Amino acid sequence: MAKNYKIDTEKQLISADLANLTDAETEEIKKLSAFGYKVVPKKTNTAKRVTKEDIEAWLKENGKAEDLKNFNAEMNKIITDKNGKKRKGGFLVAMKWFKKEFAAAYEEIKESL
Repeated sequence: MAKNYKIDTEKQLISADLANLTDAETEEIKKLSAFGYKVVPKKTNTAKRVTKEDIEAWLKENGKAEDLKNFNAEMNKIITDKNGKKRKGGFLVAMKWFKKEFAAAYEEIKESL
């Protein structure tokens, strides 16, 4: 199976990481495009996101010890999801709490990325 490209035979598309193609992969893609396959660049996720580590670092530097404890408590908080199952809140729940409590800090972290 190709490492730097993916073939969709149904749609006749080749999604390729054009910057990292080997010579052999380039030749294979040229052969397939002769049969009507269209080459599209593979989408890369270039968006920078606020991570758990970013928030924890900000809280250690600018917040109180209690704030960091609250952030971690939100991460481990048991919630009931829409299907009625109980699970840990996780990062998204903790980030939502952080955005609510420290809106300006969240924007500061986001802009610094």
